[in-house]
Amino acid sequence: MGDRLQSDVSHRLTHRWLQAGIVVVVLGTTVAGATASNANAQSAGTPDAVVLETLIKRYLLAFNHANMTGNYAVFHALLHPRFSARYSPEQLSKIFMVFRRKKVDLGIISTKKPRIAPAPRVDNEGRLQVIGWFATRPSRVLFRIILRRDGRIWKLTNIHISVRQPKAAPDDGNAEDL
Repeated sequence: MGDRLQSDVSHRLTHRWLQAGIVVVVLGTTVAGATASNANAQSAGTPDAVVLETLIKRYLLAFNHANMTGNYAVFHALLHPRFSARYSPEQLSKIFMVFRRKKVDLGIISTKKPRIAPAPRVDNEGRLQVIGWFATRPSRVLFRIILRRDGRIWKLTNIHISVRQPKAAPDDGNAEDL
């Protein structure tokens, strides 16, 4: 399974690079047999703007730190248990190797406010999807994260990060193909 995932991710990355020199990584997990009821999903609620910004930056900066140091133990510890059970720190290191090789540094996002569109929502299974970007220059940092509660804490179950030139004016309101 791990080799197939790594091959699939590598293929997607290569395809994207050939198209436009884009750095894209997709990592996720499916949750089988763990369907939350509508009532549980609604009680989870969507976090307010301050909490959303904190969650976005927590996971993207932890991801960045792991890539900058090559040590994925802390990033791994922050993941939802279903996600961390599926990917070891060593597997994460292999999957995200391209970020290290290209020396992608997302640290600038710590000084920026994320732009979020469309509005985040909690689905019927209790997953919170947040899509957006940071208006960094010359490239824009785009993200899609999916979070799930682990007790009272929203934890990461899926991450997609792209660093690329904006297709439109830097401040327009779309997340460009995420």
